[in-house]
Amino acid sequence: MGYLYALIAVFSFGTYMIPLKRWPSLSSWAYLALAAVGILASALVPAVYFGTMSLNLLGIFSGFFWVAGGALCFWAVQEEAGLSGSGTRAVGTAILTSFLCAVLILREKTHLYLSLPAILLILGGLYTLDPIRQNPLKNWRSFGAGIVFGTYLVPYQMRAPSSQEFMFSLSFGIFIAASVLFLFTVSIARPKGKVSPLKHLTPGPVLGCLIAGIVWTVGQQACLVALSRLGFAIGYPMTQLNLLVSLFCGVVFFGEFPSVKMRIRLLCASSLIVSGAFVLSFSRINV
Repeated sequence: MGYLYALIAVFSFGTYMIPLKRWPSLSSWAYLALAAVGILASALVPAVYFGTMSLNLLGIFSGFFWVAGGALCFWAVQEEAGLSGSGTRAVGTAILTSFLCAVLILREKTHLYLSLPAILLILGGLYTLDPIRQNPLKNWRSFGAGIVFGTYLVPYQMRAPSSQEFMFSLSFGIFIAASVLFLFTVSIARPKGKVSPLKHLTPGPVLGCLIAGIVWTVGQQACLVALSRLGFAIGYPMTQLNLLVSLFCGVVFFGEFPSVKMRIRLLCASSLIVSGAFVLSFSRINV
Protein backbone atom coordinates (compact mmCIF):
# COMPACT_ATOMS: atom_id res chain seq x y z
CA MET A 1 0.00 0.00 0.00
CA GLY A 2 2.94 2.34 0.55
CA TYR A 3 3.57 2.50 -3.19
CA LEU A 4 -0.09 3.38 -3.81
CA TYR A 5 0.19 6.36 -1.47
CA ALA A 6 3.44 7.38 -3.17
CA LEU A 7 1.60 7.25 -6.51
CA ILE A 8 -1.15 9.51 -5.16
CA ALA A 9 1.52 11.96 -3.99
CA VAL A 10 3.19 11.85 -7.42
CA PHE A 11 -0.01 12.81 -9.25
CA SER A 12 -0.93 15.49 -6.70
CA PHE A 13 2.52 17.09 -6.63
CA GLY A 14 2.72 16.88 -10.42
CA THR A 15 -0.51 18.79 -11.01
CA TYR A 16 -0.88 21.37 -8.24
CA MET A 17 1.20 23.97 -10.11
CA ILE A 18 -1.00 23.87 -13.23
CA PRO A 19 -2.49 27.32 -12.40
CA LEU A 20 0.95 28.88 -12.99
CA LYS A 21 0.96 27.35 -16.49
CA ARG A 22 -2.72 28.06 -17.15
CA TRP A 23 -2.37 31.74 -16.15
CA PRO A 24 1.31 32.65 -16.83
CA SER A 25 0.76 36.32 -15.96
CA LEU A 26 -0.30 35.35 -12.42
CA SER A 27 2.20 36.37 -9.74
CA SER A 28 4.04 33.42 -8.21
CA TRP A 29 3.74 35.06 -4.80
CA ALA A 30 -0.03 35.49 -5.17
CA TYR A 31 -0.27 31.85 -6.25
CA LEU A 32 1.70 30.71 -3.21
CA ALA A 33 -0.43 32.78 -0.80
CA LEU A 34 -3.74 31.62 -2.29
CA ALA A 35 -2.61 28.00 -2.47
CA ALA A 36 -1.66 28.31 1.22
CA VAL A 37 -5.26 29.29 1.99
CA GLY A 38 -6.44 26.13 0.23
CA ILE A 39 -3.80 24.10 2.06
CA LEU A 40 -4.85 25.34 5.49
CA ALA A 41 -8.59 25.02 4.76
CA SER A 42 -8.26 21.45 3.50
CA ALA A 43 -6.07 20.47 6.47
CA LEU A 44 -8.52 22.05 8.90
CA VAL A 45 -11.39 19.71 7.98
CA PRO A 46 -9.70 16.40 8.95
CA ALA A 47 -8.05 18.11 11.94
CA VAL A 48 -11.48 19.02 13.34
CA TYR A 49 -12.93 15.62 12.46
CA PHE A 50 -10.11 13.61 14.05
CA GLY A 51 -9.54 16.02 16.94
CA THR A 52 -5.93 16.77 15.96
CA MET A 53 -6.25 20.55 15.67
CA SER A 54 -3.23 21.31 17.86
CA LEU A 55 -0.06 23.10 16.93
CA ASN A 56 3.50 21.91 17.42
CA LEU A 57 6.67 23.84 16.65
CA LEU A 58 8.09 20.99 14.59
CA GLY A 59 5.31 21.18 12.01
CA ILE A 60 5.24 24.99 11.95
CA PHE A 61 9.00 25.15 11.40
CA SER A 62 8.71 22.61 8.57
CA GLY A 63 6.01 24.79 6.99
CA PHE A 64 8.24 27.88 7.17
CA PHE A 65 11.07 25.85 5.67
CA TRP A 66 8.85 24.58 2.82
CA VAL A 67 7.84 28.14 1.91
CA ALA A 68 11.52 29.15 1.87
CA GLY A 69 12.10 26.36 -0.65
CA GLY A 70 9.15 27.54 -2.72
CA ALA A 71 10.47 31.12 -2.71
CA LEU A 72 13.89 29.92 -3.88
CA CYS A 73 12.23 27.83 -6.59
CA PHE A 74 10.17 30.75 -7.93
CA TRP A 75 13.25 32.99 -7.81
CA ALA A 76 15.18 30.35 -9.74
CA VAL A 77 12.50 30.25 -12.46
CA GLN A 78 12.99 34.00 -12.96
CA GLU A 79 16.80 34.06 -12.79
CA GLU A 80 17.92 30.66 -14.13
CA ALA A 81 16.31 30.46 -17.57
CA GLY A 82 12.91 28.96 -16.98
CA LEU A 83 10.79 26.38 -15.24
CA SER A 84 12.14 23.25 -16.95
CA GLY A 85 15.80 23.71 -16.02
CA SER A 86 15.26 25.02 -12.50
CA GLY A 87 12.63 22.36 -11.83
CA THR A 88 14.83 19.45 -12.85
CA ARG A 89 17.77 20.76 -10.81
CA ALA A 90 15.57 21.22 -7.75
CA VAL A 91 14.04 17.73 -8.05
CA GLY A 92 17.43 16.08 -8.63
CA THR A 93 18.93 17.82 -5.62
CA ALA A 94 15.91 16.92 -3.48
CA ILE A 95 16.19 13.23 -4.41
CA LEU A 96 19.90 13.09 -3.66
CA THR A 97 19.58 15.10 -0.43
CA SER A 98 16.67 13.04 0.90
CA PHE A 99 18.48 9.77 0.20
CA LEU A 100 21.65 10.95 1.94
CA CYS A 101 19.64 12.18 4.95
CA ALA A 102 17.85 8.83 5.17
CA VAL A 103 21.07 6.82 5.12
CA LEU A 104 23.37 9.12 7.12
CA ILE A 105 21.00 10.82 9.60
CA LEU A 106 17.98 8.53 9.94
CA ARG A 107 20.16 5.39 9.61
CA GLU A 108 17.67 3.62 7.36
CA LYS A 109 18.77 0.32 5.86
CA THR A 110 18.67 -0.27 2.11
CA HIS A 111 20.35 -2.63 -0.30
CA LEU A 112 22.96 -0.14 -1.51
CA TYR A 113 23.78 -2.29 -4.55
CA LEU A 114 20.21 -1.50 -5.70
CA SER A 115 19.48 1.90 -4.20
CA LEU A 116 22.65 3.66 -5.38
CA PRO A 117 22.26 2.62 -9.07
CA ALA A 118 18.57 3.54 -8.81
CA ILE A 119 19.39 7.06 -7.59
CA LEU A 120 22.00 7.40 -10.36
CA LEU A 121 19.42 6.35 -12.97
CA ILE A 122 16.96 8.96 -11.72
CA LEU A 123 19.62 11.68 -11.65
CA GLY A 124 20.79 10.58 -15.12
CA GLY A 125 17.26 11.03 -16.41
CA LEU A 126 17.07 14.51 -14.90
CA TYR A 127 20.44 15.39 -16.44
CA THR A 128 19.14 14.21 -19.83
CA LEU A 129 16.26 16.65 -19.47
CA ASP A 130 18.51 19.55 -18.56
CA PRO A 131 22.28 19.09 -19.06
CA ILE A 132 24.44 21.44 -16.99
CA ARG A 133 25.82 23.97 -19.48
CA GLN A 134 27.18 26.59 -17.11
CA ASN A 135 28.83 27.08 -13.74
CA PRO A 136 26.61 25.24 -11.20
CA LEU A 137 27.19 28.04 -8.70
CA LYS A 138 25.06 30.30 -10.92
CA ASN A 139 22.13 27.97 -10.23
CA TRP A 140 22.40 28.15 -6.44
CA ARG A 141 18.71 29.08 -6.07
CA SER A 142 17.37 25.86 -7.62
CA PHE A 143 19.98 23.77 -5.81
CA GLY A 144 19.02 25.50 -2.56
CA ALA A 145 15.33 24.81 -3.21
CA GLY A 146 16.18 21.14 -3.76
CA ILE A 147 18.06 20.96 -0.45
CA VAL A 148 15.06 22.46 1.35
CA PHE A 149 12.56 20.11 -0.32
CA GLY A 150 14.82 17.14 0.40
CA THR A 151 15.10 17.90 4.12
CA TYR A 152 11.94 19.66 5.33
CA LEU A 153 10.35 16.32 6.36
CA VAL A 154 13.44 14.95 8.12
CA PRO A 155 12.33 16.38 11.51
CA TYR A 156 8.99 14.59 11.06
CA GLN A 157 10.78 11.31 10.43
CA MET A 158 13.04 11.81 13.45
CA ARG A 159 10.28 12.72 15.91
CA ALA A 160 7.45 10.77 14.23
CA PRO A 161 4.35 12.65 15.48
CA SER A 162 0.99 11.52 14.09
CA SER A 163 0.61 12.46 10.44
CA GLN A 164 -2.69 14.28 11.11
CA GLU A 165 -1.22 16.39 13.91
CA PHE A 166 1.89 17.17 11.87
CA MET A 167 -0.15 17.98 8.75
CA PHE A 168 -2.20 20.67 10.47
CA SER A 169 0.87 22.33 11.97
CA LEU A 170 2.71 22.12 8.64
CA SER A 171 -0.25 23.74 6.86
CA PHE A 172 -0.50 26.47 9.49
CA GLY A 173 3.21 27.24 9.11
CA ILE A 174 2.87 27.38 5.32
CA PHE A 175 -0.12 29.72 5.58
CA ILE A 176 1.65 32.14 7.95
CA ALA A 177 4.94 32.20 6.02
CA ALA A 178 3.28 32.50 2.59
CA SER A 179 1.01 35.31 3.81
CA VAL A 180 3.94 37.27 5.26
CA LEU A 181 5.94 36.77 2.06
CA PHE A 182 3.00 37.91 -0.07
CA LEU A 183 2.44 41.06 1.99
CA PHE A 184 6.16 41.80 1.78
CA THR A 185 6.20 41.54 -2.03
CA VAL A 186 3.12 43.76 -2.28
CA SER A 187 4.71 46.39 -0.03
CA ILE A 188 7.98 46.56 -1.98
CA ALA A 189 6.27 46.53 -5.39
CA ARG A 190 4.36 49.79 -4.84
CA PRO A 191 7.22 52.23 -4.04
CA LYS A 192 9.44 50.75 -6.78
CA GLY A 193 6.73 50.92 -9.43
CA LYS A 194 6.81 47.19 -10.11
CA VAL A 195 3.79 45.14 -11.14
CA SER A 196 1.81 44.35 -8.00
CA PRO A 197 1.23 40.67 -7.14
CA LEU A 198 -2.44 41.67 -6.77
CA LYS A 199 -2.75 42.12 -10.52
CA HIS A 200 -4.57 39.45 -12.54
CA LEU A 201 -6.36 38.10 -9.44
CA THR A 202 -9.64 37.41 -11.23
CA PRO A 203 -12.08 34.73 -9.99
CA GLY A 204 -10.68 32.03 -12.33
CA PRO A 205 -7.06 32.14 -11.12
CA VAL A 206 -8.13 32.60 -7.50
CA LEU A 207 -10.31 29.48 -7.61
CA GLY A 208 -7.58 27.56 -9.46
CA CYS A 209 -5.02 28.43 -6.78
CA LEU A 210 -7.33 27.43 -3.95
CA ILE A 211 -7.98 24.06 -5.63
CA ALA A 212 -4.23 23.67 -6.15
CA GLY A 213 -3.74 24.03 -2.39
CA ILE A 214 -6.30 21.30 -1.75
CA VAL A 215 -4.60 19.01 -4.29
CA TRP A 216 -1.23 19.64 -2.61
CA THR A 217 -2.68 18.75 0.80
CA VAL A 218 -3.96 15.43 -0.55
CA GLY A 219 -0.52 14.71 -1.98
CA GLN A 220 1.30 15.73 1.20
CA GLN A 221 -0.90 13.54 3.37
CA ALA A 222 -0.32 10.61 1.00
CA CYS A 223 3.42 11.39 1.09
CA LEU A 224 3.48 11.17 4.90
CA VAL A 225 1.75 7.79 4.81
CA ALA A 226 4.15 6.57 2.11
CA LEU A 227 7.13 7.63 4.22
CA SER A 228 5.80 5.76 7.25
CA ARG A 229 5.44 2.57 5.19
CA LEU A 230 8.38 2.75 2.79
CA GLY A 231 10.91 4.75 4.77
CA PHE A 232 12.50 8.07 3.83
CA ALA A 233 15.26 6.61 1.63
CA ILE A 234 12.74 5.04 -0.76
CA GLY A 235 9.44 6.80 -0.12
CA TYR A 236 10.56 10.40 -0.64
CA PRO A 237 12.53 9.89 -3.88
CA MET A 238 9.52 7.96 -5.21
CA THR A 239 7.22 10.93 -4.58
CA GLN A 240 9.58 13.21 -6.54
CA LEU A 241 8.62 11.40 -9.75
CA ASN A 242 5.92 14.08 -9.89
CA LEU A 243 8.18 15.81 -12.40
CA LEU A 244 7.10 13.24 -15.00
CA VAL A 245 3.42 14.07 -14.42
CA SER A 246 4.19 17.78 -14.65
CA LEU A 247 6.08 17.31 -17.93
CA PHE A 248 3.29 15.11 -19.34
CA CYS A 249 0.71 17.80 -18.55
CA GLY A 250 2.97 20.38 -20.14
CA VAL A 251 3.24 18.37 -23.36
CA VAL A 252 -0.43 17.36 -23.63
CA PHE A 253 -2.20 20.50 -22.40
CA PHE A 254 0.26 23.35 -22.94
CA GLY A 255 2.26 22.31 -26.03
CA GLU A 256 5.64 22.15 -24.30
CA PHE A 257 8.52 20.21 -25.91
CA PRO A 258 7.06 20.87 -29.39
CA SER A 259 9.81 19.39 -31.59
CA VAL A 260 10.37 15.68 -32.28
CA LYS A 261 13.95 15.95 -31.00
CA MET A 262 12.82 17.43 -27.69
CA ARG A 263 10.15 14.76 -27.22
CA ILE A 264 12.63 11.96 -27.94
CA ARG A 265 14.90 13.42 -25.27
CA LEU A 266 11.92 13.62 -22.91
CA LEU A 267 11.08 9.95 -23.63
CA CYS A 268 14.67 8.84 -22.96
CA ALA A 269 14.82 10.85 -19.74
CA SER A 270 11.47 9.49 -18.58
CA SER A 271 12.61 5.91 -19.26
CA LEU A 272 15.70 6.41 -17.10
CA ILE A 273 13.70 7.97 -14.27
CA VAL A 274 11.01 5.27 -14.28
CA SER A 275 13.68 2.55 -14.43
CA GLY A 276 15.41 4.11 -11.43
CA ALA A 277 12.13 4.21 -9.50
CA PHE A 278 11.47 0.55 -10.35
CA VAL A 279 14.90 -0.54 -9.09
CA LEU A 280 14.56 1.65 -6.00
CA SER A 281 11.29 -0.07 -5.07
CA PHE A 282 13.20 -3.33 -4.53
CA SER A 283 16.01 -1.89 -2.41
CA ARG A 284 14.28 -1.65 0.95
CA ILE A 285 15.43 -3.89 3.77
CA ASN A 286 12.50 -4.94 5.94
CA VAL A 287 13.45 -4.95 9.61
